[in-house]
Amino acid sequence: MWHAGVDIPLPPHLAWEALSDPELRSIMTNSDRIELERTDGRLGVEGAYVCYHGERVSVQTILEWRPFERIVFAEALALRGPTAEMIGDFRIKPTDGGSRVDTTIALRTKRRWQRLVMRILTERHRRNREATMEAFRDGAVARFGQPEGAIGVPSDVISDQAATALANPDA
Repeated sequence: MWHAGVDIPLPPHLAWEALSDPELRSIMTNSDRIELERTDGRLGVEGAYVCYHGERVSVQTILEWRPFERIVFAEALALRGPTAEMIGDFRIKPTDGGSRVDTTIALRTKRRWQRLVMRILTERHRRNREATMEAFRDGAVARFGQPEGAIGVPSDVISDQAATALANPDA
């Protein structure tokens, strides 16, 4: 299991938009691109992120979807033997300066050798996880940064709708 996190100077609803956005999410997954599989026309539980890594395709099926707070997904791993899954948990928490985005990745399997193989396969990603999260933060700020003159108010003080209206005075 490994963990990484980053503070983002955006309110939780914009951090959520960044985390849900396929282009920005591809930064965290080191994917060439990501496509969405929606259920009932919406992204949520049982929907998926389909990640393309060169010739390899992986599907992250959404297990838990709590807007502005948490996304949990499972990804079946192409390893021989019994099923092995990677479980990812992305959490967003409000902070005084915006939001904290934390990710925890764990391998779920009963075979020790599968855990060893997964550790070897993800070594580069684990080693670069802080830089990856910082690149995600920079992309999120570039896309959703507050316009000049916007008023920053912590989302736990007012409703998300009011926070959105204050952050986008021209809308």
